[in-house]
Amino acid sequence: MSWLTRDQVKTVIVEALREVADTGGDIEGYEIAELTDRHQVVFMEKIAEKLGGRSFRVTMTLARLQGCSTMTGLIDYIEENQESKA
Repeated sequence: MSWLTRDQVKTVIVEALREVADTGGDIEGYEIAELTDRHQVVFMEKIAEKLGGRSFRVTMTLARLQGCSTMTGLIDYIEENQESKA
């Protein structure tokens, strides 16, 4: 089984983020702290849903999400820590 590439992970993040915030442009510099706590929770749920649709998952907590600081950090974290659901 092959893993999701960084670009594929970024696509997942963009799709999930669009459901909770209107960021426009490139999301890599977008700071996670700009989302309210409630939006961060929904964002994590959307990430899990979209990764699951591709047969992947990642361990994610609110603290882990906030620790990523920016979307670049989140993309890198997911790329490095993704797991196959198979």
